[in-house]
Amino acid sequence: MLKSKLNSYIKVYGEVSYNELKDKVENGYFGRKYRVSNMERRLRASESPDIETIMRDNYIVAYRHRNPQKWQEAKVLSPTGEVEKIIKIPL
Repeated sequence: MLKSKLNSYIKVYGEVSYNELKDKVENGYFGRKYRVSNMERRLRASESPDIETIMRDNYIVAYRHRNPQKWQEAKVLSPTGEVEKIIKIPL
């Protein structure tokens, strides 16, 4: 359960820092609170082959998905024809 949620989250954002994932796991973002060691185990190469671990000085800095979600930008126009905002649509 946690593994699929973590993999999906990283796939959408492409690359996610370790601290961001740590905070989300500890605060119940993925349905309930989990230990950080559980997150690290679920993101190991043996369990999640599509996730790369980014290391710096022997510490985990971030996780990256090998095939991240691709996005297309679209402009939202106002009735006057001006660009109100730009949104991203998954391909």
